[in-house]
Amino acid sequence: MIRLMIVDDYELIRHTLCEFFDGFCNDMIEVVAVAGNGGEALERIERERPDVVLMDVSMPDMDGFTATELIKGRFSDIHIITYSGFEDISFVSKARSVGACRHVQKPFDFFDLKDLIVEVAT
Repeated sequence: MIRLMIVDDYELIRHTLCEFFDGFCNDMIEVVAVAGNGGEALERIERERPDVVLMDVSMPDMDGFTATELIKGRFSDIHIITYSGFEDISFVSKARSVGACRHVQKPFDFFDLKDLIVEVAT
């Protein structure tokens, strides 16, 4: 079972992703934590120890790039997939430079996202 954390400042997106993974992927992916910003993610990550973190990059208080860099500095075994709604090629290189294994752009197909999570976790 892949342990997943979802980090996004929009509750609707967190809820929708949780519902998708619970409804269509509960035999392979378990959402073990959600957070509304990078700071909350850092607070929960040590306790929950997810295998994969799905991280929005544009959030208040602590953005996803900063959180990714801090998480990877402490937990190098956690795989982080960043995402954003902006079509900016610099986001891909920034995501890689802070330790994300992949960066995807919204809107994304949920089933493709599921496949990507399985791919990076195995």
